[in-house]
Formats: sequence, structure tokens, C-alpha cells
Amino acid sequence: MRIRLIDVPIDLGASERGVSLGPTAIRLAGLEEKLQLLGHRLEEDSPPIRPNHCKRIEPENSRTKFLSAIKDVCLELHERVYQTACEGIFPIILGGDHSLAMGSITGISRYQIEKNKILGVLWIDAHGDYNTPETTPSGNLHGMPLAIINGLGDERFLPLCSPGQPTVLPQNTVLIGTRDLDPGERDLLRTQNVNVLTMMHLDQHGVDHCVHRALAFLENCDFIHVSLDMDCLDPSVAPGVGTPVGGGLTLREAHYILERLAETGKVCSLDLVEVNPLLDIKNQSARIAVELVGSILGSRTI
Repeated sequence: MRIRLIDVPIDLGASERGVSLGPTAIRLAGLEEKLQLLGHRLEEDSPPIRPNHCKRIEPENSRTKFLSAIKDVCLELHERVYQTACEGIFPIILGGDHSLAMGSITGISRYQIEKNKILGVLWIDAHGDYNTPETTPSGNLHGMPLAIINGLGDERFLPLCSPGQPTVLPQNTVLIGTRDLDPGERDLLRTQNVNVLTMMHLDQHGVDHCVHRALAFLENCDFIHVSLDMDCLDPSVAPGVGTPVGGGLTLREAHYILERLAETGKVCSLDLVEVNPLLDIKNQSARIAVELVGSILGSRTI
């Protein structure tokens, strides 16, 4: 497979600085070598997509912090992902905080819509990222991208997402590994009928049952975008993440989810976000991120 790595060193969507160093940490952990060992061909890298320096110091709207700078990054990422898909190349987006998904998912969705294909999203994350400016307790945009992608944005997010017009339908959206929801986003997820498989579901029914359900929810989708937030893992496994939450996936559970996804042949693009090397131990989280990318792209024991 032809693969292009797209670095998005952005941390403006989060309170904690440091995830902007994630793309470099993941590369240093051996991502390119891993992909080549699996037989993939790495296409020429495009330049990193960075926030405009001037807009980093703009006065903040407390409900949507750094919106202008983040939107500019996502607009550029949208075009980069779209063009990569048009070239027949699989995009891997290295973050950075999870706000970048507004660009990656809208870009790959645009491509799939032009091909008359249905895109589903599997959001593997401790959090729902389903807040809006009205519900957010922090104003951090990395807590809002999935809601925006499902059509709950407003005119300030144009031209990325049309208000009231989902980039991906809520019923074609699945969250797995969820264990930390704000009250407002919990209500929105229920109202929108988004498919949510929490850690309680995994504890009750096991990872195989939950993966089976997730794939059943996405059965009518031609392709799947995977958005992998490294805080889906328990902090004992991946300590170097932006917003760690205890009680997360084991490493084996995460590998199993991604291996089963790989078997579908539907995965068309991947976000890998929220690695924070400033909080890590000997680049452990980035090295695990590389292992997980291997699982979704063909690595097997036998």
C-alpha cells in the first residue's frame, strides 16, 4: 500500500501543551521503519501543517479557544487529505491534538462522497469529543470535533462543516473505549443516537463482542476512517498522553480492535493523536502508537 504521513503539530485545542511534539516522537519511535517492514511504500512527506504564529496569541473566546488558528490548520489538512486520497494514497495523520480530526475527516469524506461511497468513523478514545460551544466546560476545541463532524457546528466552522449538515451521519459513527463524558455531550450523544461502546460494555461483554457490534453498526459503510486517540489506553500502558483517564483499554485489547478492523479491508485513513512526549516515559507511548499502527496495517503473529 502507498502511504503518506501528514504531520500536524498542533496543541492549541488542548489545555496541556506538548502534544505538538507528538509527530516527531512517533517518527523517532520507528513508524516509518515499521511501515516499510510491513511492505508498504512511503510516499514523499508533505510539510508539517502548523498553526499561524500570529493567531496563537489572538484574544481567546472562552467557549471556542483559538478557533481561528485551529480552523486554518484544519482547512489545510482537509485539502491535504483530499488530494492524498485522490492520488490513491492512504493518509496517516500524526497529531497533535484531536481537533485536527475536523480537517482529516472532512477531507476523506469529501473524497468518498465524490465516489458515491458511504464513510463511517470509528472513534477510539477515552472521551466523547462531542461538546459544542454551548456545552463545553473548558472551551477546548479538542473536545468538540466529533460533534462538529456530525453536524452540530455553527457558521464559525465554515467552510469545513456546513451547519446542520453532517460530514458523517451520527448512525455511521461509533465510539469505543469511552469512559469520560461531560454531562452536555452525554445528552447530545443520546439525542443524536450515536453508537457508543463504553469501557463498561467491554468489561461486561468482552472486546470481541464489542468489536462485532461496532462493525455491525458500520456494516452499511463502504469505508471507515479510524481516529485513534492514545488516551484510549490505560495510563499504565500509555502515560504520555494529553488527557489521561484511568480504567482504559489494555494493550492487547487495543491490538485486537485494530486487527479486526484491518480484516474488514474498509479502513481508508487514520488519525493518530494526543501523544505528549513531555509527559511520557522513555517515549513509551509513541512506541506503542507505532505498534498499534502496525496492527491496523497488516502486522500479524502468523
